[in-house]
Amino acid sequence: MNHIKTVAVYAILLFIWSCSETPEERRESVFADPVIRDIYTLADRRDASGLKAYADHENAAYRTSFARVSASVLAPELFEPLQELMKDPIPYVRMYATFAVGQYRDTTALLALEKAIKKATIPEIKAEVLAAIGKSANKNAMEYLVFHEPSTAEEEAGKIWGIYYAMLRGYLQKDHLRTVAAHLKSREDETRLAAAHVLSRQNQFELDDQLPNLKDALESEKDGEIRTLLIRSMGKTKVDNKTLASYIEKDSDPRVRAEAISQLSKPLSEDQLNTLINALEDGAVWVAMAGAQKCYEVALPVEKLDEVKNLVLTSPIPEVRAAILIALLNASHTEAQLLWQRLSERYNGEIERAVLLKNLHRFTGSLDTLKAYALKDSPIGSAAFEALANGAKNREDWERTYYDFSARALKQGLLAQAYITANNIVSRSLNDTVKIPAAKLKSALQQFERPAAIETKLELEKAIAAIENTRYKPASMSPENSIDWDLVQTISRKASATIYTDKGKLKLKLLVEDAPGSVSNFARLAGEKFYDGTAFHRVVPVFVSQGGGTRGDGFGSTPYTIRSEFSPLHFGTGVAGLASAGKDTEGCQFFFAHTSTPHLNGRYTIFGSLTDDYQTLSEIQTATRIDSVRINF
Repeated sequence: MNHIKTVAVYAILLFIWSCSETPEERRESVFADPVIRDIYTLADRRDASGLKAYADHENAAYRTSFARVSASVLAPELFEPLQELMKDPIPYVRMYATFAVGQYRDTTALLALEKAIKKATIPEIKAEVLAAIGKSANKNAMEYLVFHEPSTAEEEAGKIWGIYYAMLRGYLQKDHLRTVAAHLKSREDETRLAAAHVLSRQNQFELDDQLPNLKDALESEKDGEIRTLLIRSMGKTKVDNKTLASYIEKDSDPRVRAEAISQLSKPLSEDQLNTLINALEDGAVWVAMAGAQKCYEVALPVEKLDEVKNLVLTSPIPEVRAAILIALLNASHTEAQLLWQRLSERYNGEIERAVLLKNLHRFTGSLDTLKAYALKDSPIGSAAFEALANGAKNREDWERTYYDFSARALKQGLLAQAYITANNIVSRSLNDTVKIPAAKLKSALQQFERPAAIETKLELEKAIAAIENTRYKPASMSPENSIDWDLVQTISRKASATIYTDKGKLKLKLLVEDAPGSVSNFARLAGEKFYDGTAFHRVVPVFVSQGGGTRGDGFGSTPYTIRSEFSPLHFGTGVAGLASAGKDTEGCQFFFAHTSTPHLNGRYTIFGSLTDDYQTLSEIQTATRIDSVRINF
């Protein structure tokens, strides 16, 4: 919902830009202009000094291009010129400059932003300034946002988004919640969405005093995306399971039902257990997946297991099959071993088997099985090693095995296992991280210098810093791949891609003017049939569906990396982004958002947006095959 509105706002601004061109020029790509290509090429090289020359260029289109690309470069020397451009006479220059300034998250920009909001007259620009104030906020800026009186709907939404971003910086106070909650009654979808995000994402305060407001808002809210967030907000209250179960049973939106399942708390009554079991057979993938996850938290009675044991073989959802089988194994169910064997015979795809192995640490008798797979360089090896690591967090008798296997994985240069080892050190997930000395990590590091291994390399560097108790400072990325301008100029503003899967097709509009390097890279890979036969390896209900990797476990990428291309567009339902291990590390993997995810905005490249009714997206599950990707230039 919100991404559509954002796209529309910027489309209007680009239309204003195009009106300054001749009809002949409007038929061409904006990148037909060699100067604009040069500006983007300078950004692609992260040449800040070269870019700076265009900050005060007499041509507004070039100043706009400078502002657009600077949001991704984020060089210190461009910070002041961007603040100056917030005073530019051309609206779209001010808009992109304001977004770029917000990207720095620097409190020193607040004075310039304060001046910008006082002079702004266009509602969309005022909204962008308010959001930038939030991204750059200190305590006083948060108070300014809370008490700011907007005069338009767009400005009202910008105010709440500003509060959202200031909240992420740690400036939310308990009394601010009243102001935010009051905006759940706004007539504007965007404002209610922003308010719901603040309430659902903040973790400082319980919301028991807001429970009546949340219930009232749910009763009147027509938008499923916002209802989902209201349910998530209820999870920060003492809401009863009966209330949550009513939404699981009656709401038409699968995101709402899935979120309500996630918020259920132990113990469950007989009726609520029946609701959970019904969810496992829900026709909506995300609902069934959420139900499977909840089964790990709620020990199903043996009589209930008898009711659902057939799902081990009949459910189309790998997560459901895994959850029920592991519950049967833990209950020492007489048919568990037989079902295990039959399951292995029927579903032998690596990604599907990985779902079971990843969760097998929940069965106490699984150590030998995990040891048999944990050092395989494949999705099942990644999953088994992750399960071994998770088991070691709770079982001292597993720790020795885990540390032994970690040392072997580092020595062998196993991409996924080395990452998991390093990540456990960074997150301090295990009790004793010194059993893996920094010397072993440094020795292993040289095996992951190739671009496709960038995620593991960075995590190992973080782990070394954690062990040595030094501050981790990532080296600046130097991607080798440059923008293919010949290809970019063949991609029209109306270009689209169709992703054919075994669940149907996904058609997305390609946003070449917002992300020329990313779109052209995606188009080139599609043309080379790179994606044919890959799969969606990661589906997180009410968050994202991710795929496009050749390994099938989320690790590894292309033999090169490309640069991030951040834009003011928002992640919303069906928006496509590029997966990354950090700024300027993108490659081939992509994801679709299930709902708005504002914490990803300006942090991940947006390169497209679904144009259909999202039905196919909601049917994508773990291991859904990508048959082919075709580009309509």
